[in-house]
Amino acid sequence: MRGIAVVSRDRKIGLTASVVTVIGTAGTAAVSSHGRWAWAAASTAALVATGAQITALFGGKPASPDAAVGTGVRRVVNMPAPSAVFVDRKELLADFASFAKQVSSPVRARTFVIYGPSGFGKSRGAYACAEREFGRYDFIWLLDAGHDEALGLAFSRLARHLGLDESIAWDDLRDALWPALAATGRWLLVYDNVPDRDAVQAFLPRSGGGDVIVTTQGTDWQGYADVVTAVGPLPLKESVRLFQDFGIDSEAFAAETAAIAKAFGGRPLDMLQAASVMRAEQRSPRAYLASLTLDSENLPERDPAATPASVAAPSGAAGTAALASAPLVSAATPAIDYGDFRKAHPGAFALLALFCWFGSADIPGDLIRRQAREAADGPLAAALVDAASWDEAFQILTEYSLISGEHDQIGLHDGVRAAVRALSDPANCATAVRMLAAEFPRDPTDTSNWALFDSLAPHATQAAESAAQFGVEPAVRADLLVAVARYFHHRDYLDRAADLFRQAAIGYQAVNDSAGESRAHAGLSRVLFNVGADMPAAEDEARTALSLATEPADRCAAALALAQVLRETGRFDEGHEVLTAVLQPAGLVGQAPEVCLELANLARRSGRVGTALRDTKALVEAMAREYGVGHPSTGGALRQLGMALADVQSYDEARVALENSLKLFTVATGSDSQEMSLKAEESLGTVLVRLGRADEALVMLDHVVAAREGATDRNLPNIAGAKARRSDARRATGALDEALADVEDSIRIFSDLGSDGRAYLTMPLVRKGPVLADLGRVAEGEGVAREAVALSEEAHGQEHLLVAEAYRGLAEVLRVKGDVDGARAASERAEEIVAAALQR
Repeated sequence: MRGIAVVSRDRKIGLTASVVTVIGTAGTAAVSSHGRWAWAAASTAALVATGAQITALFGGKPASPDAAVGTGVRRVVNMPAPSAVFVDRKELLADFASFAKQVSSPVRARTFVIYGPSGFGKSRGAYACAEREFGRYDFIWLLDAGHDEALGLAFSRLARHLGLDESIAWDDLRDALWPALAATGRWLLVYDNVPDRDAVQAFLPRSGGGDVIVTTQGTDWQGYADVVTAVGPLPLKESVRLFQDFGIDSEAFAAETAAIAKAFGGRPLDMLQAASVMRAEQRSPRAYLASLTLDSENLPERDPAATPASVAAPSGAAGTAALASAPLVSAATPAIDYGDFRKAHPGAFALLALFCWFGSADIPGDLIRRQAREAADGPLAAALVDAASWDEAFQILTEYSLISGEHDQIGLHDGVRAAVRALSDPANCATAVRMLAAEFPRDPTDTSNWALFDSLAPHATQAAESAAQFGVEPAVRADLLVAVARYFHHRDYLDRAADLFRQAAIGYQAVNDSAGESRAHAGLSRVLFNVGADMPAAEDEARTALSLATEPADRCAAALALAQVLRETGRFDEGHEVLTAVLQPAGLVGQAPEVCLELANLARRSGRVGTALRDTKALVEAMAREYGVGHPSTGGALRQLGMALADVQSYDEARVALENSLKLFTVATGSDSQEMSLKAEESLGTVLVRLGRADEALVMLDHVVAAREGATDRNLPNIAGAKARRSDARRATGALDEALADVEDSIRIFSDLGSDGRAYLTMPLVRKGPVLADLGRVAEGEGVAREAVALSEEAHGQEHLLVAEAYRGLAEVLRVKGDVDGARAASERAEEIVAAALQR
């Protein structure tokens, strides 16, 4: 049997490229082209054989397949490849083995927290736990949590792997992810490098069927974790073994290796790098020790040999006490003299100095090489001049354990990054920003680029925010931030999008780029509008954007942002005037379809029914020419047309337009299309009631209400509006008590919104009067109906279509009362208003 040579590289503090492990043929399925595990449809026998050889590297036995909760048929693992240089954390591995042996709860996920300072092997320990117990799980997945947006992007990648529609909003994506994960069997998620509990709380599993490992420096896990294990310094015996695994004669230099271990406080990262230096430079432990500058006052007082490797503790007070007493020591002495390294290997150091401005995981080496000629100079250019130079620099860095991973998925430990940044020229940060700006996609609606968005976004934000500290590449940096913010906005990661738009606006202002600043403020306004919590702030941002904009496209974007806020706060006439002022008479439909759609919407809302009908019909034709009849933009125009036709009681034509609109949105992707699909369904349901098809309408409106109420970002006006419209279907089917409950819920929601909801109170009040009359509460119903007329006239003026609707509601109540003349007068007033509106 011939073996295969596998280069194993740990992403955090693992093995260098020259450490090669020979694994037999049964192990070939366990190693992917990127040094990651990926088992799929492998037989149980092959998995057991592979697992036995892999876990032999860790000095222990693999989990028995008989004990596995999973099927034993399919394994999916994206963990880094096993490292042949890993010193057992026996207590840690034993703690997790005991944890994993317990059957996962079907109700909630159990959490195993590995706590400790930087460089003490938390990540490698988590990988080892997963590797050791992989036979107990069907699906193991690593989630990077090392920066602000890391988990959102990691969940997007996981959803893509599970075959979910990743185009839905991230909050909704998380809800859909747990059932999909449960379908894989027993699962294990590893949340790596979590800053604190708050950073990960929203992403923790919401159902059972699996387990969670968290690695963190945070201490706030009591009451949330089932097991907390503190990882401290390596004992002397294990430290010596680490040097031995690098081929260093620890027996001949026992005193020196012990002194080195003590100098670094038993921190694995430093000892790994020390061993790498000794091997790469063929230095003895004695020579290496002599080269260290030791400060005896800063050396750890406690001998690592007397320190337990980990402390396992339950949650609660006992866990708090255990963490407080855990001996967690930081190294006082750098393992590598970076100044000497830069002199000896200028090209490799220049490459490392570039890496340190990217994120810490999955640094895109392929991107760097593609951009090298345009963005690099000096030693960096020499390192990137050709494939051989790149390979040489990459090999040096891996030999010194300064990086890990593969050429296109490079890992860099935060401790290394901090040390190199202190010596790095800010020009390297500028280079990183230029490289990422050149590669980052600009169209967030193009789903084919979403995998690239997800992989580059963490690096883009890291580099751009670092560049702000040095004041380098302000314009390029701001452009990059806007591109990332637009993607986050499109994916409904709104808080982070708002933060990036703000940073971009500051960057543009610094270089007097008013056009860029306008785009950033307009983007921020749109985000704040979607959040819905601060409409005055959204309006201020939009007005600022409009005041700065000079180009037609920028003016349209700013005006659209402002008009949406004005529409949401009931100022329809003002919104219509804002858009009319910027909309050019020719050629802008193709450039700004959203502007045209909003203009038609505001024309309808402000009572300009004739204008709305004329504009929406023209808009449908223009959209069909510009985008094709099957494009979502055409669907938006059709929905506006259907609503305008319904306003003038042309219900058959309205039904056709809305059905076609719904078809287009149903097949489209993206969170915007899903929202528009719900709106089209809601409008169509209302029209079907008018056409006597209340049973069909009720099914649709039930679905809309359920979707609105089940959304993680509950938009209260949308919920209130959907319930008010559902009351029509319930009333038409005879479910009068349920209809009344809907309108009362709607009134309560709009009332709670204060002035922002007052403009919409007419909608449920118009419906409540007739429902009360049908229930026999005619006098009460008449009072409500007259209140609806008065409120609609106050809010919208006497000639608005919503006033006509209020008069129709009053007419219905008066008919039930037997007041024929009053009912006729109310109906005639409604028709007068409609006729006048058609002329505007």
